[in-house]
Amino acid sequence: MRTLLIAALLSVGTLPLSAMLTFESPVIDVKAEPTATKQVALFKFTNTGDRPVTIHDVKTSCGCTTTKLDKLNYEPGESGEITATLDLGGRVGKQHKEVTVSTDDPAQQSISLKLIVEIPELIAFSSRGLVWSQGAPPTVQTIKVKVVHTEPIKIKEIKSNDAFFKIELHTIIEGREYEIDVTPTSTAERTPRSATIITDFPWENPKTFTLSLRVN
Repeated sequence: MRTLLIAALLSVGTLPLSAMLTFESPVIDVKAEPTATKQVALFKFTNTGDRPVTIHDVKTSCGCTTTKLDKLNYEPGESGEITATLDLGGRVGKQHKEVTVSTDDPAQQSISLKLIVEIPELIAFSSRGLVWSQGAPPTVQTIKVKVVHTEPIKIKEIKSNDAFFKIELHTIIEGREYEIDVTPTSTAERTPRSATIITDFPWENPKTFTLSLRVN
């Protein structure tokens, strides 16, 4: 009996140290402000184990999301945070982004974090992408634009990366409704192109929207 007790005590004394990064909120669900161009979220965590933890890498599910981490090593009881920044661009609706954290903890080598951002719709487009068939007549296609935000938003200009498409902007109601006519100069060859819609809202950092123009 005494031998068994000593063996049990020795086994307790040699239990492996544990490590764990505990996040306050592994899922962050927020709504972006109408004037925002970026959404920042802080994933706060604490090393609740009894040995140091090293973060090897932090990866995101897309190039529109970046992360920042002040340091890689965290002692027991030490806290930190991962800053995730989503570039809103011309996106609307719910955006689901993942952040994967890799650590040296054998029991927790990969941690999945989620950033959910609801981006309010400011401008409604009848289409954000136009397609023409190769060899078909280069007919004009029209995109209808309607401002749904409470404040008027003006389309200042539309920039294209070349002259492959002729683009004309028509104002129906200033700050509220527009029409964009797009005509390819030729449909002889397949080509992907794009155009950028530049607005005046918000004035300090105007939002832009991208149109996809293709001949397939």
